[in-house]
Amino acid sequence: MVPSPATIMRLRYFVRVGVRIAGAVLVAFSMVLAAGVLLGFVSQFVSGQGIRLGFVLAGLLTVLGPGMVGLLLVALAPKVARWLVPIPTYRCPQCDYPLAGVTEGFCPECGLVLGEEVVEAGRRISAGPGRGG
Repeated sequence: MVPSPATIMRLRYFVRVGVRIAGAVLVAFSMVLAAGVLLGFVSQFVSGQGIRLGFVLAGLLTVLGPGMVGLLLVALAPKVARWLVPIPTYRCPQCDYPLAGVTEGFCPECGLVLGEEVVEAGRRISAGPGRGG
């Protein structure tokens, strides 16, 4: 079955919200890691051991990794949603003719008999948004 434009937009909305939530969780996780790393540095410094450069770099990488991925997910959520929920292209499976606007039950290029869902999608496309779809 070919999904309606409203269904596609609803799915994209839910994917976009889910990706943003996942990104926010990663950023929050990064903040918790940052607090732990900072406490470790303070305890080393107070105990008189000093702060070693290797621990600083490892701590920065531990904190920045999930945080940067989370920020990227939040920023790119609309693009990820468009990638995960694409708008279907209505093309003939035999000759690759674009079927947008085709209202007959066959491909005008090669004559292949089309399914009812493709014909209905062609009617919705030819009617345009808000005019019968």
